[in-house]
Amino acid sequence: MKIDLAAIHPGEIPEEGVRVQGEIHGDIFEIDPKDARPAGPVRYEGHLSLVSDSVLFMGSLSADFEADCVRCLEGFTHRVSLDGHALQADLAEGATINLTESIREDILLALPAYPRCEEGLTPMDCPAEGKFPSTSNYRPIDDAERTRSGDVWGELDKLKDIED
Repeated sequence: MKIDLAAIHPGEIPEEGVRVQGEIHGDIFEIDPKDARPAGPVRYEGHLSLVSDSVLFMGSLSADFEADCVRCLEGFTHRVSLDGHALQADLAEGATINLTESIREDILLALPAYPRCEEGLTPMDCPAEGKFPSTSNYRPIDDAERTRSGDVWGELDKLKDIED
């Protein structure tokens, strides 16, 4: 988000700040298309104010991405929405405040690592649901079972003695 301070001089921003909204067009994400593909502009809406020697943006950010489900490989649209979000940038001597890099990083961090089609903008039943075993075989051990198993570290030390 580039806000031109030639149009809004820092001295002209009222103490209560100004409302800003708009869109950032173009690909600001620079990510591998195998992972996700931007599907439209980044939208922002919020409040811009001066705090000491910096600019504070508080509001919402959103961006749509085309992704492939990790289970069925079907494409779907996923929306990253960051509501109640805050960004701060130092107020430099120049005439432009640029929050684009901060917006880029925060949205990329909010993208799912393993996108699934049922979490998309238009949720759908994944065709691969139930075709694969559970991803976790973890079973918590209760205290009684832990006591029955004896000295776990002692058993591990025996394995170490075998290697030597």
